[in-house]
Amino acid sequence: MEALLRPPALLFRDTSMNDEISSALTRINRALSRIEVATARPMAPAVDGRYERLRARTQAALAQLDTVIARATREDVR
Repeated sequence: MEALLRPPALLFRDTSMNDEISSALTRINRALSRIEVATARPMAPAVDGRYERLRARTQAALAQLDTVIARATREDVR
């Protein structure tokens, strides 16, 4: 699977921050890969409701990450 989230070449001037972001994106990509594999399997009806709630929470968390990264990128450019 191709990585879904890729860090820009240089997001922050501080290279340790770039390394942390790159590491976080790597972990997120691995988690997304595991989720993809798990969703390919049929689910029992009881699990389906839990899955949908977890999916909604995951989407909300990713949206928050997008906001944080966008805000940090704008602040670093200044």
